[in-house]
Amino acid sequence: MKKIAVLFLLVIFAMPFFCQKILFDATKHEMAGNADWVIDSDYWNLNMPAYPCSGSSNEANPASLPTPDQSTVSQSTPETYWTGAISAWAIELVKAGYIVETLPPTGYISFGDVNNPQDLSNYKVFIMCEPQNQLSASEKTAILNFVSSGGGLFMVADHETSDRDCDNWDSPHIFNDLTQAVSTTQTGLFGIWFRVNEISDKGGEDWFDDATDNNVETDSNDPIICGPFGSGSGGLGLFGATSMDINPLDNPYVKAHVWRTGQSHNNLRVTFATSQYGDGRIAAIGDSSPADDGTGDSGDTLYDGWDKASGGVNNKEIFMNATYFLLNPAPDTTPPSITEGPSSQVKDCSAAVSWKTDEAANSIVEYGLTDSYGMSVSSQSFVKDHLIDISSLNPSTQYHYRVLSSDTKGNGPTASSDLTFTTSADSPPVIVTGPSVVSVSSSTAKIVWESDEPATSLVEYGTSQSYGNNAYLSGYSKIHEIVISGLTPETTYHFRVVSSDECGNGPTYSGDSTFVTSSPALDISGWTIKQYNSSQSFTFPQGTFIPQNGYLILARNVTRSQFESQWPSMPAETGFVNSNPNGSCPDGCFPMINGSEIFELYDSQNNLIDGPTISISASNSYQRKNPSDDPSLSASWNTLSQTSATPGSGAGNLSGAGVVINEMADNSSFSYEFIELFNDGGSSVPDTIAPEKVSDLAVIPDTNNSLKLEWTAPGDDGMSGTATSYEIRYSLSPIKNDNDFNSATLVASPPSPAAGGTKQTFIVSGLTNSEVYFFALKTSDEVPNQSALSNCSWALVQDGGSQPNPVNHLLISQIRVSGSTDDVVELFNPTTSSISLSGYSIQYFAANSNFGFRVNLNASKSVPALGWYLIAGNGYSGSPAADDSLGTANASSTAGHLALVQSTSNSSCSASNIVDKVGYGTSATCPETSPATLPASGNSIKRKPNDTTGNGQDTDNNQNDFLSPSAPSFRNSSSPPATLPQNLGVVGKTLFLSKEGSQTLLEWGRAAGASEYHIYSGASPDFMNNPPSPIIQTTNSAINSEIPSPVLYFVVLAGNGSDESED
Repeated sequence: MKKIAVLFLLVIFAMPFFCQKILFDATKHEMAGNADWVIDSDYWNLNMPAYPCSGSSNEANPASLPTPDQSTVSQSTPETYWTGAISAWAIELVKAGYIVETLPPTGYISFGDVNNPQDLSNYKVFIMCEPQNQLSASEKTAILNFVSSGGGLFMVADHETSDRDCDNWDSPHIFNDLTQAVSTTQTGLFGIWFRVNEISDKGGEDWFDDATDNNVETDSNDPIICGPFGSGSGGLGLFGATSMDINPLDNPYVKAHVWRTGQSHNNLRVTFATSQYGDGRIAAIGDSSPADDGTGDSGDTLYDGWDKASGGVNNKEIFMNATYFLLNPAPDTTPPSITEGPSSQVKDCSAAVSWKTDEAANSIVEYGLTDSYGMSVSSQSFVKDHLIDISSLNPSTQYHYRVLSSDTKGNGPTASSDLTFTTSADSPPVIVTGPSVVSVSSSTAKIVWESDEPATSLVEYGTSQSYGNNAYLSGYSKIHEIVISGLTPETTYHFRVVSSDECGNGPTYSGDSTFVTSSPALDISGWTIKQYNSSQSFTFPQGTFIPQNGYLILARNVTRSQFESQWPSMPAETGFVNSNPNGSCPDGCFPMINGSEIFELYDSQNNLIDGPTISISASNSYQRKNPSDDPSLSASWNTLSQTSATPGSGAGNLSGAGVVINEMADNSSFSYEFIELFNDGGSSVPDTIAPEKVSDLAVIPDTNNSLKLEWTAPGDDGMSGTATSYEIRYSLSPIKNDNDFNSATLVASPPSPAAGGTKQTFIVSGLTNSEVYFFALKTSDEVPNQSALSNCSWALVQDGGSQPNPVNHLLISQIRVSGSTDDVVELFNPTTSSISLSGYSIQYFAANSNFGFRVNLNASKSVPALGWYLIAGNGYSGSPAADDSLGTANASSTAGHLALVQSTSNSSCSASNIVDKVGYGTSATCPETSPATLPASGNSIKRKPNDTTGNGQDTDNNQNDFLSPSAPSFRNSSSPPATLPQNLGVVGKTLFLSKEGSQTLLEWGRAAGASEYHIYSGASPDFMNNPPSPIIQTTNSAINSEIPSPVLYFVVLAGNGSDESED
């Protein structure tokens, strides 16, 4: 009867999930170990380094689908029906109604790749059993996105030093690398760290045997020990295992199910764990032995695990229950939280609204002239970092807005509170980067640039500065990209870009730039690369071209995006062909590099074009010294490690040799092996493209005798490649043109240019304190072609600058008053010493100042230096945990006062023993000067930071000292302490005003530590006796319509970090 009951239970659970697909990985040399960790293989012809690393051997070469077909599996089918060390696992899954597949060695790991028939999006669970190769960046991203989107990941590791293919990577390190886990306290994204100590020491926590580990979870609701496939109370049989440590602080969903024999049920020495990441689940074990069914490749060392192990263990039940757990993630019913923002950046006709959520969610901004809104802009892309551009706004107009987000499961929307922004006065768009030529062919060129607001996209071009032609795109955008077509090969073209905003302001023109089209590309469709000493070959498909003096990569079995993740420095203009675009290589894909290969190149008429090459060895990259060198001679090649390959670059002296085999490279992940062709058209095409003009040069105060320069490096040709040298000059007056530049002082020993697009910095020393210096630069390539003059930037050499007065007592840094038992009071210690709470209390006074309640704080506790202390009502269940309790006391949700009192007796609202007090709501009668804004239900108000301490501004004015209400972000005594910021510098005498039509352009040097600038203006010298509201600017320039030109006006400008600097 027992067997019948169990079988009936399995059928009941299997039926609803019939046809769910499970994928076992075989792309990471899982076949190289003591057993071939695959579900089935009919061939053992995959040559690879394998255990015990004494050379290469032929290992299992599994196909995508096991044979015989799984449709023929019945309840009585033995696991030996398929040949693999984990075939029993797969057979049991098929019996339960699931479909199993293998991702074969020729496949690749992706998520969302419509060209990959075995993309992870097609499966519910992905199982990796003892992988041997490090995951690439794109593979790690794919796996994490798969799990986050609801997939299940089963990580089966082995002990440390279980590197079976001699590439210095074993499965514990591979999984830790995937999740960014590094220690017991830093357990990564899943909260699971496979224990490693970087030495080979059997007997430790990273390499042990535990033949009968039945120290299991005893909760009858545990899904792994008490799951639908039977009881796992017998535990696991472990041989050569590593344990794991888990940390709920890194992932609150992580849970242990089996511990080392004798271990307490805590977070250490765990042998089976599960977790959740996003919408998906994870199962993890540090040993493959329990999955070993004792059959497979007869050449491997096989052990009886699964259902054959002794000692009464339940390997099979635990693995099957865990697989079921992964197939059925818990439903998500929690709406997203807004963790940062929203904030707005405004222009005259547009605004960009940004915010962050704690999970991927859509983006909606409602806006209008009132808080009834009436208009909206949305994006249905699910992201955590949200950015929405609002267009077609009116200049100098206040708008109300709020943001809303719902997650992928439809939870939400979560809405922010109402906020406002005011558009600026009319001004033309500014070209903030570019224009740059990012790619050029014989007949096309792609031009890109960026403007500071949505604007039109137009390129004027021609063979002279008169232009005569244009290309444009309709609509408005900040990011502009236009492809010019129909160009003449080997021709120099002049161009400039033009943009106007939606208000009609503009057009803004860039300076003149040039590019040179290349020679016509060569069509090599039908050409063939042959392996001289075998029948292996590859014929290039129709539409394959290689530009003159350009490169073409033939990769074995990866997409271009995957290849670029392995070789991110490969130039974008490099041609690329994947020998396996359709997932079926009749001859095993090309090239197949195992050692002793010789290659030849033939044209479509079978004429030998290049080769034979030298015979190559595995694990190397062979790079031809010059295209015309004899490919059959060893002296013609540089032999380097395979990790030093240079796809898309490296050709030597050009001589018109034509198309040649330029590089041949092996790879530890054989799908990335490649052959590189180069089309040597000679050096007849002159280099006339200058480096791009630097347009973001910034000068920042450094010390009392130095300034720091920052800019984005241009390339050798536009933004591509690496330029040769910089010419940096400075002056005591603005550098407006080439004459000013040539007469300015030359800076000695400037840095060498970095690759195009790289941020660079340089310190200029020996300057005079309190003096303003103006800087500009030009960039040259090797010809030398010299760039246009950069923007001019300047700053004042200065000491630290103004500082606010330090605060020397505890502060109330955040409150939430929901009118229930989850009220929160957060304290902050702005000093550099801890402060004891002995004798302190939290007291509440009503809006009319009457006493409400008192809660004495724990006298044995203290607030750490530059740290926080969290006090919450009994109904609080959030994170982080409270340090102290308000009990059932609660404050009014409309108005009142919360005070920190240095007394454990009742006080009055204006008592002298009040250390700090926060009045909130408009009817509060005894706040510090003016009450702070009442936070809506669920929101809090947070105290502004302070430049001296990193947090805790205290001007004794609640309205000024607290930010607008927003979603809470509480901290407790265990939170990282605040960081001391740098001192805030001054703008000083760097401010310049100039006429800009009927308005005034203000420009100034940056102030050290300033995150924004406050501009005050008035018609008399003493206007700051009653200061007007400032104009707030995050950059160091502004066009101001409130200061008419040429009327005399007085201006005060202050840098702002969290407090204003001196003027």
